[in-house]
Amino acid sequence: MMAGRVVPQPMLREPAGGQGRRAQMLTVGAVAVAAAWTAMVGAFEAGRIALPHASALTLGFPLIAGASLVALRPAPSRTARTAVGWMLLAAAALAGGRAAAGHPSTILAAPAGALVAVALSRRPAAAVLALLALTAAFGSMAAYTPLKAGPMVTLLLAGLAAGLAWNALIRGRPLAAPLSPGAACLLAAAAVGVAQVLASDPLRPAAQSFRSNGFLLLAVPLLALAPWPAGQLRRAAHGVVVMGLLVAAYAVLRLVTGPTAQEHALALQQPYNVNEGALRLIGSMFSRHQLSAWLGTVLPFCAGVAAVAGVRTRIAVTAASVLGVIAIAGTHARSGALGLAVGLAVLLVVLNVAHALPRVRLSAAVLSVALAALVGYAAVSVSSGTGQGGASRYTVILAPGRDTAYQARQLKWREAIDAIKSHPAGLGLGSAGGIAQSTARFDSVGAHTIDNSYLKVGYEQGIGVLALFVAGLVLLLAHLVRVAVRTADPWAAALTAGAAGALASFAAIMLTGDYIEGLNALAAWLLAGVGAAAARAAVTARAV
Repeated sequence: MMAGRVVPQPMLREPAGGQGRRAQMLTVGAVAVAAAWTAMVGAFEAGRIALPHASALTLGFPLIAGASLVALRPAPSRTARTAVGWMLLAAAALAGGRAAAGHPSTILAAPAGALVAVALSRRPAAAVLALLALTAAFGSMAAYTPLKAGPMVTLLLAGLAAGLAWNALIRGRPLAAPLSPGAACLLAAAAVGVAQVLASDPLRPAAQSFRSNGFLLLAVPLLALAPWPAGQLRRAAHGVVVMGLLVAAYAVLRLVTGPTAQEHALALQQPYNVNEGALRLIGSMFSRHQLSAWLGTVLPFCAGVAAVAGVRTRIAVTAASVLGVIAIAGTHARSGALGLAVGLAVLLVVLNVAHALPRVRLSAAVLSVALAALVGYAAVSVSSGTGQGGASRYTVILAPGRDTAYQARQLKWREAIDAIKSHPAGLGLGSAGGIAQSTARFDSVGAHTIDNSYLKVGYEQGIGVLALFVAGLVLLLAHLVRVAVRTADPWAAALTAGAAGALASFAAIMLTGDYIEGLNALAAWLLAGVGAAAARAAVTARAV
């Protein structure tokens, strides 16, 4: 009996004891920090103490503590999670109270955000489609309704983040898998943006700028970490195809019939919508550039879905491709055409080397792309115009030295690069883009459109954030391509390849304008997030 008895080894018990002691220390530390933070913030709010960097301590510190606790493995104790959850809840209440003091209507945001968090915590596909619909129709909303897409986007993204935080901190459900390096870099860029906002004085312009730039980047890590029930990724993919078809079809309808009176008035508010003496197509958005960039980003993803979808979906992708290219031609904005060409090139290469997708399955997708290109080129060729109108507007892309618009951009790019060299830490959020155009006190390149999203990031936030942003794009694209090529799951291959095409398209589009600002960027981040979620699911299922 003694010979067959297994004697516990001390060396095997020490790690467990060590982990137990670390868990106890973490719990005690979390409770102590939460108590000290509560006492400090309470004394500050009562006016008893002066607190330097009050915004960073009262709002930023709970965010850092929450993110750190969520990332810990193994998951911390319920007591530690509750302590950090209390800090987050109190910080949210403080931020909401300050916002409500200036805008009483925002007091409804708290219960609305709670409802959104509950609704989206288990249905990320619904979040993707709701957010994508807002990026697709914000112009029509402004023309025909009193609703604004921006606050609704903020509420939905905040609700998605709150749902994840609730599951991780309160319900004790650990996140499904760690972020890929690319998604982690984008999350880090957004986190640095939060710190820059909290350190800004005045705070309001920086917060407004961040909300239309870095805050939207959170869509990628949030969707990558969200729990996706079975079938939700496919539903989201089919929804994207339907959305792309609707946007393209409505745009072509307005190209044929002309804009309504409301849309005409909306289009005239943007001076760049008038090109070569004519008002160009804006579809369901504010500007022709936004419509062109949106279609150029979404169509490669739709073509990726066509590689594995059924007949009806392939017909919808073909129709969306043809109508979308015609719509891009009607905008006379070349950014979408450039992005579409880059995205489709990346997509077709990845699909043709993907192990899970036999080449015979790609015939419909290739046919859709070829047909769209032929019809779109015919539409461009017969379009009337002066100067660089017609097909020459697009063929001149291959010879930028002969393009007057490109030459004008170079002047602004040189000035922006000089400013970045002089201020490597950035001139601050709100010093460029739409906020600067309306609030700048002095004339500078930032008070105008820099026409390059990468330079805009460096100009506002510095070389470090720009490096994080570019690294995130490159690493995320490489991760999507790797999973698409190596996975044995056809749907995972199609979704990651489509997301890689969309991300490559938007990366090219950002070279031509400040597209990182606004809802065009959110459309790209949503598709990248869907691809990141599909990649995570494939890796978790050991299908790579």
